[in-house]
Amino acid sequence: MASGRVDLSGKTVTDIVCSNSGTIYVYEMYTNRLTPVSFQTAGLGAESYSVPVSTLSAIATGDTADFLICDDITVYQYNCEDKELTPLFDLQDSQIYDASCIEVIGELKDGRIFLFSRDEKQETTEAALLTPKPLAECPVKEVVTIGTVYPSTDLLNNVVSFNRNNQDFNVSIINYRVGGRSYDEALEALKLDISIGKGPDLCDLDDFHDRESLFAGGCFADLSGYLDESREYAEEDFIRQALDTCIWQEQLMAIPKYFKLQTIAGSPEVVGATAGWDIDGLKTAVNSHPDAMMVFETRPSSYMFDVCIRNMLEEFIDKGKAHFDSSGYIDFLNFIKELPDNFNESECWIYGNEWLREGRALLSVREIRRFTDLQELEAAFGGEYTCIGYPSPQKEPDHVITGLDAYAVSANSQNKDNAWKFLEWFHSTQGEEAYDSVLRGGFPTRIDVFERELQEASTETGAQENRGAACFADGTSMNYRDMTPEEKELIYSLIENASPERSAEHTVLEIMTEEAAYLYDGSKTAEEVAGVTQNRVQLYLDE
Repeated sequence: MASGRVDLSGKTVTDIVCSNSGTIYVYEMYTNRLTPVSFQTAGLGAESYSVPVSTLSAIATGDTADFLICDDITVYQYNCEDKELTPLFDLQDSQIYDASCIEVIGELKDGRIFLFSRDEKQETTEAALLTPKPLAECPVKEVVTIGTVYPSTDLLNNVVSFNRNNQDFNVSIINYRVGGRSYDEALEALKLDISIGKGPDLCDLDDFHDRESLFAGGCFADLSGYLDESREYAEEDFIRQALDTCIWQEQLMAIPKYFKLQTIAGSPEVVGATAGWDIDGLKTAVNSHPDAMMVFETRPSSYMFDVCIRNMLEEFIDKGKAHFDSSGYIDFLNFIKELPDNFNESECWIYGNEWLREGRALLSVREIRRFTDLQELEAAFGGEYTCIGYPSPQKEPDHVITGLDAYAVSANSQNKDNAWKFLEWFHSTQGEEAYDSVLRGGFPTRIDVFERELQEASTETGAQENRGAACFADGTSMNYRDMTPEEKELIYSLIENASPERSAEHTVLEIMTEEAAYLYDGSKTAEEVAGVTQNRVQLYLDE
């Protein structure tokens, strides 16, 4: 009965679905649009419809609306013509595990909803048949709320698993982006609720770059007492440097579940064979290689400003007095301005490793999240490398550590004890994902889990091909192998010499960065930038 062929060339169609009115639509994944199919013309309709969800997991014919659709969090009804999106229910409230893996959704005539999910990485499948039930008939439980800008898959899965196995209370996620808020708007809304004492019981800290302002405002409870009295964990069960990322004036604001490291790496010919240097050493390394076309392989030379001010701020602020108009700061600005810079964002991700190997780029800013990242660093330099770290006045090794999956308990929460019970359970799931999984961003903070994964990564299995492989944008590739004793020692050294981002005055750093931008574009000299920076910072300090 075919009346012709519909040309779909150039389109990535992942679903074909019939609306409630009988119109057939195709769904394009990359454009996130539904386009009707015309059987009269054997072609696509002239008008397509944007689906107003960020991630479409599944779509089906609706019983009372055009479609039934779901994203990672919510099931909706959607009508194309009036673009009306109506939330039906929250997946976590229905205890649906791993909602990001939902592939099929359907609505039965009696109103029940059918869901099928498949997690290929975990090799698990699940089918669920959900029956609508009035809230008045649902068992009433206490609820612990978690506020986040956008919940991770790991958090969603943990909350569902906890609720399925806990009879005392439920945990509910408040997604601050629901309602059409942008990321920045959602972040500000969460910050406002927390700061005025009307926020959720638990707050996701990962998106807050200025979390110190919330700590200083007394927005969160000190968890030290809870950890001291815990029957599950003690402070010495966690990597100390990871806990330091959430310490504020000797108070424990949160316990990160994972952590990542960041360092500066270079070849021994450029930076030497041992970690640790100061700004003079950095200048010497750069000036000794005048033929280099750029300092960093994947970042502009202006990033050197951020690298250096991590440990130099105290040099220019002393007892409430700013000294940015000094010759030292002017010389530093001139050094930054004169750095070689042939940065090309589209090329650096392809040729960056090649530039490092050939000496055309001198340094690499590297995040270490997995044990295999050291092997990728070795491949980038084509052999030996040195994680020299950030320059510091005493030439001591200095690396950055960042806590991940950190949740603070709101100071005004009426459910602090239950919030802590969830956090205790939350940390019991450390390491359940593979250590190289994208579902989590770093190393486990529990020492026992970290040591176990380190041992697994370094065990001589005799089957190194099973470690997997990495392919790079320049066409080269590498096979992962067992960790060497030297790499294990380096991981320990990076952690031992790591500290969080400096909690110096955030406003001062903003002023410095804003004014330095005029130096890069050539609109101001180093002396002019230093003078304006001095005036602005001193005015701020006086206030």
